[in-house]
Amino acid sequence: MIANNLMKIKFNKRPAPVLVEHRPVYKIGQISLILYISSRAYKSSLTRLHLFNWVLKDKNRQKDLLNTVENGNFRISAWGFDPALTIAIRFAIAEKLLFEEGSGYKLTDLGIRFAKKIMLDDSIFPEEKKFLSLIKKSITEGMVESVTKSWTSL
Repeated sequence: MIANNLMKIKFNKRPAPVLVEHRPVYKIGQISLILYISSRAYKSSLTRLHLFNWVLKDKNRQKDLLNTVENGNFRISAWGFDPALTIAIRFAIAEKLLFEEGSGYKLTDLGIRFAKKIMLDDSIFPEEKKFLSLIKKSITEGMVESVTKSWTSL
């Protein structure tokens, strides 16, 4: 008797927008630029990539990191970790743009060519390229590691 009175539910599939900064292709481009412009030997730890990813999301954070470089005093005590970055890294590895090396990630030859193509197009990531070119390779793994050693778990 209850079965006859059940309501039917209908779902209409609609497109759901995905924020640009969560799209893997966008993140892969950013990662490639970070490794190409601001990393020694095109390599970085995951923690350092998360730092750059977090900084690139906000102009004030970019100013703070630039001040850090100018003053030589690494003042950022903590930063966000974004799952979208890790997902993009996995896609980049699958596409042979990156590979894992030790405790970090490094651009492949294909990844370097990809980053160079991004560099040639002024319409792609103009703000990121400008910022990373100012930072250069000044944020070292040692600086990042010294901050992370001070972190404690709750």
